[in-house]
Amino acid sequence: MKKILFPILFLSTITVFALYFQSTKEEPLSPQPTNTLINESGEDEDNQLNREAWFESMHRAAPGTNWRDLERKTQMERNERRIAVRNSELESRGEKVEEIAGGILTGTWKERGSNNQAGSVHDTEYDTEADKIWLVSDGGTLFKGERDGSNWEVVNQNVKFSRGLLKFIPTDEGRRLLALIEESPYYSDDDGLTWRAAESPEIRNHLLGDIKHTVVLEDNLKTIFLVSRKDYLSSLELYKSTDKGESYIAIHTFQTNDFRDIKICKPHHSNDVYLIERGSSTKLSRINTTTNELELLSTSTEMIFDGERANLTGTTINGSTTIFYAYTKDKKVFRTTDFGQNWELRGTLDASPWEVGIYVSPSNPRCSVQWCYGMSQKP
Repeated sequence: MKKILFPILFLSTITVFALYFQSTKEEPLSPQPTNTLINESGEDEDNQLNREAWFESMHRAAPGTNWRDLERKTQMERNERRIAVRNSELESRGEKVEEIAGGILTGTWKERGSNNQAGSVHDTEYDTEADKIWLVSDGGTLFKGERDGSNWEVVNQNVKFSRGLLKFIPTDEGRRLLALIEESPYYSDDDGLTWRAAESPEIRNHLLGDIKHTVVLEDNLKTIFLVSRKDYLSSLELYKSTDKGESYIAIHTFQTNDFRDIKICKPHHSNDVYLIERGSSTKLSRINTTTNELELLSTSTEMIFDGERANLTGTTINGSTTIFYAYTKDKKVFRTTDFGQNWELRGTLDASPWEVGIYVSPSNPRCSVQWCYGMSQKP
């Protein structure tokens, strides 16, 4: 019996000591947090590529089948079904008074969207007919609301709208709304309820394609320019539409696949379209809207973007003088009044505009919006 008790007591003692030392052992210190680095130029291009490539790898389709086309088609069909159901419900309701909760609550039904703020937004458009603001939210929903920012209503959340384009243009039958859905050009003739894809299958149909730099002219044709990339490795192409967004044709191919290398600009009070290109020198060109040729205006080393994405904004004064503004990697703002032959330093920004960009006030053309950021000199 003693031979049995001794091992038991021995093991019990060892266990007690182990538990004691474990309880009195100091907790290990948590690792020191690393410093957080903020990239003022936005997301790194390589990180963006890896993230989008990972997202692309999540989708599977039969050989020769573009899953993005299938998704866009499904979105359009679902949107039309939901609109048909909604219209049917509205028609059946009419002005009939309905009762709920056993007659405690009565009233007539009226269609109403979200009453909340739209949150972060990408594109806005002013509806002069109704005195309302239309916008595309960061989540891809189309909203409209009062000019003072109240009473936001959802116009369409059945499809996902992309940043880059939101514009009303007149047509013979009324008006048309232009927008991008899943980075492809679409148009609507019923104020955003139903949408039709532009006849340009080569635009944004492959891996990591995109559309940026859209411009709509105030001419009779409402000519539209945009820059598209079919996939990450393909060169950027300049597209043009002269039938109010129903179709697009490619008119120029650039020697780069990086959207940061170029920027299109239509100055206020002007129907001219300009293009700036970054590199070892800065090139400023005019797009000839008749011949579709790029006319080089200047090549300069006075103002170099360096690591900053190409950017440009401008305005025309009294139909004669055109003023352009651009900023560099070190947040210096330059101005030119002779189409890039000479660039004049006007000040330094306190913070980078990121993708928000730089703008000029249409009503006060000698004042850049960046004055709000605390430039050291007046624009």
